[in-house]
Amino acid sequence: MKRALWAALWLAVTVACGAYAVRGVDLGEVRRAIAQADIGWLAASLGVLVVAIAVRSLRWQFLFPPSDRPGYVAASIALLIGYFFNNVLPARAGEAARVLAVARLAPVSRATAGGTVLVERAYDLLVVVVLLLVLVPWLPPVSWLPEALTLLAILVALLVTGVLALRRFGDKPARLLLSPLTRLSRLPPARVDLAASNLTAAFTTARTPRLAAISLFLTALSWVLLGFSFWLVMPAFDLGLPFGAGLLAAFATALGSVIPSGPAGIGVFEATTVVALSAYGVEGSAALTYALVVHALNFLPFLVAGGIALLLSARTA
Repeated sequence: MKRALWAALWLAVTVACGAYAVRGVDLGEVRRAIAQADIGWLAASLGVLVVAIAVRSLRWQFLFPPSDRPGYVAASIALLIGYFFNNVLPARAGEAARVLAVARLAPVSRATAGGTVLVERAYDLLVVVVLLLVLVPWLPPVSWLPEALTLLAILVALLVTGVLALRRFGDKPARLLLSPLTRLSRLPPARVDLAASNLTAAFTTARTPRLAAISLFLTALSWVLLGFSFWLVMPAFDLGLPFGAGLLAAFATALGSVIPSGPAGIGVFEATTVVALSAYGVEGSAALTYALVVHALNFLPFLVAGGIALLLSARTA
């Protein structure tokens, strides 16, 4: 019953966002614009996206404790598997998939790997807040920006509070959080305590200034590269927008990914991109054309790369 309700919610969100993105659009004009796109700019965008993912793989590797760190190849394969399943399954299922994948490919615990995903989200949120604040003087009026910054700031505050609690109390907060597992799943207390310790270990980088600085730098670099990849699609359609528009579109789609939706965020991705471009006066067919092409560039390559990663994982494990 719950699955049916969630499926209905995902479908409703997808349809509503898709309807918003295509409202008042001439689909024939969209098809013609896509056919006339400058392939050179799209190839450049894809190349920068590849570099951004390579940086994100390195960032994820650094988020593991030094004594429990997977190799770069293992981290990259697992990350691509995660992106693959995020694109074919709803509810960000790829996050669980990459945790399972890296635990199969390297001698790391699932709890530690899961903890690094949480730390990763914390760094992403913090860097997005900082970059948005830096960009504000160069952005046009964005109606939703104050609310987005407020929400992000609240999430960052909660995550920082959690890190400080771990720094002050060690694995006690994690043990308290996981203690219901002994009753709900009948796991032995010793296994729950071990999981709590492994989960706490994942926050080592957040408690170590040098590792935190490296992780924050790699996070910021990956977002700038991602924004650059988004911006490189704009000249392919002669939109004539500044680099900040690419970053804003990247941030908007990232924020949209938290909305419950179907596989690959179909509909939500297009709607959030259209909303971001509307701040620059790009409306209708031009905005939807750009959104569809950017989505394809952030969808189709991951299906291919993720499929290859799954094959490599099966051979390696």
